Amino acid sequence: MSDHFWLDPDYEAQVEAQSVRLKLSTLYPGYPMTLGSALIEAVAGIVLIGIVAITFYALFEPAILARISGVNVDATVVSCEFTPSIGKGRNSIQFTFTYKLPDGSITQPIYGTPAFFDIVGHTCEEFPIGSVLQISYQRDGRSAPYVSDSRLANPLWETVGQVIIFIFGFGFCVLYFANGVAKVIRFPVCVWQMLVMDVKGKLYSGEVVRCTRESLGDTNQRLEEWALTYKFSTPQGTEIIGKQRARSPNLFKRSMPQPGMSVTVVYANDHTYCVL
Repeated sequence: MSDHFWLDPDYEAQVEAQSVRLKLSTLYPGYPMTLGSALIEAVAGIVLIGIVAITFYALFEPAILARISGVNVDATVVSCEFTPSIGKGRNSIQFTFTYKLPDGSITQPIYGTPAFFDIVGHTCEEFPIGSVLQISYQRDGRSAPYVSDSRLANPLWETVGQVIIFIFGFGFCVLYFANGVAKVIRFPVCVWQMLVMDVKGKLYSGEVVRCTRESLGDTNQRLEEWALTYKFSTPQGTEIIGKQRARSPNLFKRSMPQPGMSVTVVYANDHTYCVL
């Protein structure tokens, strides 16, 4: 039968007897391993999205709140503390200052939150007692103010770089999660298709259009996945082009099907069919 391709040689005797019991792995490559990994991807994706979002918010919370609901005012420096960088780290400056509240009252000296800015070359000598800094604070007046003075802001390229890293990281996590969810959703669909084809499926001849192969796994569990494109005609004479994947360690031992080779298709309706 060199001119005929069998996705799973175990089906050959059954097909010859015109009785087919489909395997879930035919429609869901790698089952049950893929289902477990899909669940892991979906759960891990949610966790990663949360971690990335929380990390970004923790790093940029003051700036985010300042943009959304912060009150921008001038603050008077009461004291300044300079901390030099360790190794290749950044210098930091911490301020104690006073500022005016919406009702016109002046706050007691407020100790600024640690702000690790890229201020190499700047020291407290540039911000003597009595000098003015621009800050942003929440309307309740009790939240720690955010120093927004342009003299201490991160360089534009660094800020943009951090945002780009976040977007790529968040996007990767979303895609990872979506891929896992898609696989999990695909599983019950494949189960339903298998049941429908077991009950209503009929055998028809088809033809290989093309096939590609990809090595998966590692040296301990070597797998190969084939992506098969095929075509066949329905009882109504409609030509259907289908695509199907198969994953197995046994595929390494087999010759990949060539275009024009015949295949056997189980067909139930125009939306439910597969190659054996």
